[in-house]
Amino acid sequence: MRGNLKNYLLNNNSEITKAIIVNEENYWGNSPVSKKFSYSYEFTVEGKIYREDSRNEKMKIGDSILIEYLNSYPKFSRIMNEK
Repeated sequence: MRGNLKNYLLNNNSEITKAIIVNEENYWGNSPVSKKFSYSYEFTVEGKIYREDSRNEKMKIGDSILIEYLNSYPKFSRIMNEK
């Protein structure tokens, strides 16, 4: 349910901003075996910093990306074009 609500709200009410990929690793499923992970992205809204998992193993620390976020609840965010 949360994913559907998040996508609905972002599809209809999102703001766009720049984010940076940061050195915070998010390991996937059986990570001790596969060692696959993605880095988080970081962005700022009204002076507060938010971090979310990019869910993209190709992104590297320092990459600049555009994200969509819900202004009233910035924790709801996603990388542009990931609908």
